[in-house]
Amino acid sequence: MFTKKTFHIFLWEYTQKIKSKGFIFSIIFMPTFIIGFTLVPTYFASRENQKTANIAVADATSFALESLKLKIAESNQSHLFNFLEIPADDALRADRDGKELVNKGIVDGYLFLDDSIFAKKTVKYYVKGTGSFESLRQLENALSDVILVEQLRRMNVNVFDVRNVARKIDVEVSQINDESKIMQKYIAAIIFVMMLFFSIFNSGSAFMRGVAEEKNNRVIEVLISSVTPKELMVGKILGLGMVGLTQIVIWMLAGLVFGGPMALSILSPQVISLFIVYFVLGYFMLASIFSIIGAVVSSDQDIQHIQGVISAIGVIPVAFAILVLQDPDSLLVNILSYFPPLTPTLMILRIVISEPPVYHIIGTIVTLIIFLILTMRFSSRVFEVALLMYGKRPTVKEIWRWYRSR
Repeated sequence: MFTKKTFHIFLWEYTQKIKSKGFIFSIIFMPTFIIGFTLVPTYFASRENQKTANIAVADATSFALESLKLKIAESNQSHLFNFLEIPADDALRADRDGKELVNKGIVDGYLFLDDSIFAKKTVKYYVKGTGSFESLRQLENALSDVILVEQLRRMNVNVFDVRNVARKIDVEVSQINDESKIMQKYIAAIIFVMMLFFSIFNSGSAFMRGVAEEKNNRVIEVLISSVTPKELMVGKILGLGMVGLTQIVIWMLAGLVFGGPMALSILSPQVISLFIVYFVLGYFMLASIFSIIGAVVSSDQDIQHIQGVISAIGVIPVAFAILVLQDPDSLLVNILSYFPPLTPTLMILRIVISEPPVYHIIGTIVTLIIFLILTMRFSSRVFEVALLMYGKRPTVKEIWRWYRSR
């Protein structure tokens, strides 16, 4: 199947793409976008969590607010809260004044405290929008501790003994024989998946668009007069696949150069080699499917419509990545890792985060290869027939008949 003509097609596709402005742009823009998409929300979320919350408090208990301030100071969170006390002798007036302060934007929230908190275990906290969930969580924890201590004091229980026994246990998570921090690994894994997704999808989409455009412009008829459909298909797939692989190699080299010790600890030879293996298999799998679509469509409008649908479907593997981040070794993740459309993204995440068993790596690679052989066999047969079909959008039944007829 790989002939001299196939090599010329491969070389043409590869050289034309890497010389294009689009390739240069993707080399620079895509990593910037991926890193920005991953790190910028994290940065702003951390900044938001450090923002001081101004809270108006009406304390009808005579103890809760001062105890709350002390508790927050003990937790080194004084910089996160600024309390404005308002008179609480008249509950209705306090509610009116507190809500007015919130509506005018003078404070972020209004909290009313009275003795009903002991029985109801709830307090009313009013905000104009949704408020900060992190600030609310910290406020709940501090207030719960304050009320517990006061209840124990009223029951003549030694508060210090109870606190010592009930003190929360902090679990510090670390991985054996691995110096890189877990959060850094999670971020790196997400970046890896985004790189894999964009490289596979962009290369596959470029192949589909190229075939469809050449068919619609009747250029394909000239090409078919010189080469066989299989030679054309293989040459294009290999050329555009090499473009995607070149992108990945450049990005990884840049990561090693600019990433410092963290990049060296994550981008091990094993990770790099497996990343390339899953990229190659994932790309060929997607390209074989896209080859059928490119050969079947008959107008630019069809291309745009199908590409929009494929773009939406293509996000699914990335969406499933959250399962790996939650528990990379769960039964569900193990099962989904053997589903070929999800295999490349899920396995790269698992390899970076948790080092899955060798038999899982071998098993998923073998599964991908088997699925790839089947899809390539199917697509190559359909591609030959569909390439010169014009004017009619074939049905699934007709496509299946084309496959059976070859």
